[in-house]
Formats: sequence, C-alpha cells, structure tokens
Amino acid sequence: MSKNRLVIEMAIFTAFLFVAFGFIIINEKKKDFLLPKIDEKFNQYIASHYQNIKNDIKIGKTKYNSKKDSFEIRVSNKKNKNLYFSLIYKNKKITSTYQQDYIEGDTLLSYLEKKLATDIKSSKYPYIEIKFINKLNKFNNTIQEALITGDNIESLNIYNLYTDLKVSKFSPSKIKNSIVNLNEFVSNNNFKPKYYYLTIINSSNITEEIKLKKLNKNLILTSLDEIINGIISNDDSIKLKFGIDFNYNY
Repeated sequence: MSKNRLVIEMAIFTAFLFVAFGFIIINEKKKDFLLPKIDEKFNQYIASHYQNIKNDIKIGKTKYNSKKDSFEIRVSNKKNKNLYFSLIYKNKKITSTYQQDYIEGDTLLSYLEKKLATDIKSSKYPYIEIKFINKLNKFNNTIQEALITGDNIESLNIYNLYTDLKVSKFSPSKIKNSIVNLNEFVSNNNFKPKYYYLTIINSSNITEEIKLKKLNKNLILTSLDEIINGIISNDDSIKLKFGIDFNYNY
C-alpha cells in the first residue's frame, strides 16, 4: 500500500514539474513573441513624442525586466551615453523618465558627481562628495554643452564639495590649518567648488564637531580667522555677515 502511495506521489510530483517547466517555457516564448510588437510601440512613441531631439539620440534595444515584469528601452544622447532616459512598457501603458533623466539631467549629473569625487579623492581625503548646484536645464547652454561633452568640468564653479576634516585639537589654529590645507589640495587639482560643506571633527573627542556650510575660497583667503573665532564662541552674527551657516556640537 505504501509502495503504491509512493509511486502515486512521485507521479504527481513529476507531473507538477512538467507543468511548471512548461509554464516557464511558454512564458518565455510569449515574451519573445511580444518583443517585436513592444519594440514597434516604443519606436512609434519616440517618433511622436521626441521629434525635437531625434537627431541627438541613439535608441537602444528593447529588453524584458523580469524583476519588474516590464519591457524597457534606453534612449541615449549621441554625445554622451550617460545622458539618457528610459521608456517602460507595463500593463499596456508606456511611461517615460524623459523629464527627470534627460531634461533635468539626473542620469548625467549623477554620473559626473561620482566621477569628480573619485578623481579628487586621496588617502588624506578619502571621503569627498560632489553635488551640482542646479539641474542640467537650469544651467545656460554653454555650461550644458560642457557637461555633456565633459569639457574641463572640475574647473567650473557649478558644484559644491562635501567632506570631513579631522583635527587633533579644537583650537582656532588647528581648524584653520585643516581648512587651508584642504583648499590648497583642491585648488592644486584644478577643482573650483562654489561652496565647501565641511564636517570638522575633534579626533580626541569625536562627539565634538562643527558643521560648516557655504564656505567659499574667497572667505578662506580673507576672513577665515574671524569665521573660526566666531564659530568657537558660537557667535551667530557671523552667519549673516559672511553668508555662511554653522552648527557647533560639543
């Protein structure tokens, strides 16, 4: 009796596997069958919606995204493949990331921010973050072209630099030296951030820190002593005087 039951269970299990694999194969074939039709829909959509940039773009291949159960295609700028947008087909509807990714330039700017940060990082400054001050379409045409072609971007005053500085003692001279050294390092690498956003940490007491925002090169060269003394004494009047912001935690 138990032997017959085992045979029946094995038969059911085998049948289940057969059906499951059959479903997977049919599903894959269905996707292959749909791919040319979806590709045609994408091309029609591009032709009707993006005539103004048709000479500037390169259309990629339609691909199936199994995680999102959708079809997707990437449309890239001919001058820079990192400026692109995606079309997504799901539930018989096409959606586009054109405004965010292509017009506002999120894909390109994100790539450039990471590249610039990597280019300037060093053993002394292992943590550096770069953030552009505007979206791509908020810059003038000359700057947009420079960003797309990658022409000497680090020398353009259109991004902020974020980093941490550690000092052995929270004295005005130690803090000043760490900021001056950073500015010299950045300048020597031909980087020209609009503002520095700094977290200055006392390495002998890591809960003591200064968060200094909107510090620029001119202030470092002309008014750094007064700014640091004002921060140490928690003098809020320097915020308005120099157009900076700070928070001193101790």
